[in-house]
This record gives sequence, structure tokens and C-alpha cells, in this order.
Amino acid sequence: MENKEYFEMQSGGETLRGFVLRSEGENTLGTVIISHGFGGNSQLSELYGRELTGLGYNAVCFDFCSSGPMCKSSGDSHNMSILTQKQDLLRLIGYVKAQSFAKEGELILFGFSQGGLVSALCAAELGEKVGRLVLVYPALVIPDHIRSGRAADAYFDPEDIPETIPTAMMELGRRYAEDVKDMDVFAIIGAYKGPVLIVHGMEDGLVPVDYSRRAAKVYGDVRLTEIHGDHGFFGAGQDLSIKIIKDFLR
Repeated sequence: MENKEYFEMQSGGETLRGFVLRSEGENTLGTVIISHGFGGNSQLSELYGRELTGLGYNAVCFDFCSSGPMCKSSGDSHNMSILTQKQDLLRLIGYVKAQSFAKEGELILFGFSQGGLVSALCAAELGEKVGRLVLVYPALVIPDHIRSGRAADAYFDPEDIPETIPTAMMELGRRYAEDVKDMDVFAIIGAYKGPVLIVHGMEDGLVPVDYSRRAAKVYGDVRLTEIHGDHGFFGAGQDLSIKIIKDFLR
């Protein structure tokens, strides 16, 4: 079994915690940083990460700060937003690049749902420093949801954003909405010119697959694969998504 090494680092005054799954092969192809979705943690990241170590990649799995009761990183969920998670990921990338295991091969960003949006924003900022980008049912819908008065399963008046937004997963603060209410996702993410893989379920009821179709039009080097599956691939799609991702990174 691959070597699992825990780490923690500071990010914006909070402690970000995660672990590295080391490559099973002698020749390391690179390092994949896997970002979880809203209200999630590194459990799903680890499932995919273990698959990638068999290909020869190191996989970095972590919990975003301030991201709810399921996360091992510190922080109050009222302080979390897409932009705070973007800063977490940028700081983590800097930390990972300084580690000896990340000296060989390419750096790949991989994100699920909200973590997909965050990964896409970071890739757009970092450009050629990111070798490839993998987005699995990326929640590019979030700014539109906010503008319509929705955050996850909570609803509010977008013209009068409340101080707290209670969702089933966690209570959010006003910042979650304020930070993205004017964001034009598709005007930003296309700045990344490297290879992109998008995997999205056609039965996704939370993030319509049309958002990934729109993303495919702004990326230059992109492979969009639509499969049968819901948001999270809880009912179907997980095994096929793993195969598609492994084929892309092989």
C-alpha cells in the first residue's frame, strides 16, 4: 500500500490539515492536488487519490479551512467563501511545490463540485505552472445561484444578503455570497490554456451539465465527458469517472 504522510500548514491564520498518498511506482509522473466539495472533506479525495497513485502520481488530499463540521482543518464556517478556499489552495500549492516529493513531474489540480470551481480559478491565475486540470461536476453555477438568492439548500433575498445563511451542512456567513455575487466565472477560467478534463453527470440536479458545456467552450484544450450520474455520483457514475480520469492522466 502507498505511503500516507500527514501534514498541516498555516493558511490565513487557520490550520489546514491533509495528507499525501505517495506514488506506488519508481518513476513519479507528478503530483495531483485534490480539492473536495461544499461540506465535504478529504474522504472522497482519498478514494480517487489511491487510484492515481497506482499510475505513478503522488496525491495530496486535504480539508479546506472553515469548511464545516466534517473537516479536520480549523476555522469558522461563517468565514468561508470561494475566495478564501482559493487562497487556501494557492497557499497549499506553494507548500507542496517546496516538498521534495513534488520536484519531479507536473502539478495537476483536481476538484470536485465547489472544489472544482476553486481549482479552475487557481489554474486561471497560475497558468503554465499547472500541468493539467481535472474538474468533476464542477460547481460553476455558484455565482448564478447566489445572484438568484440560493446557497446550497438555503434561500435568501439577494438584494439584502443576511449576515448568516443556514444550510443543512453548515451555517454560512454573508461573505460566502458577497465574494462571488459579481463573479463572471466564464470570463475568468478560460485564461488557463493547459489540458482540461471535465466529467459531469447528465442527471445532475444541483449543477446542470450545461455549465460544463459552457466551460468547454471557453477552454481551448478540453475534453468534456458526460456520463450517467447525479451530483456526487452517489447513485451512478463513480467507477466510470475514475476510469475516465485515469485514462486522461495515464
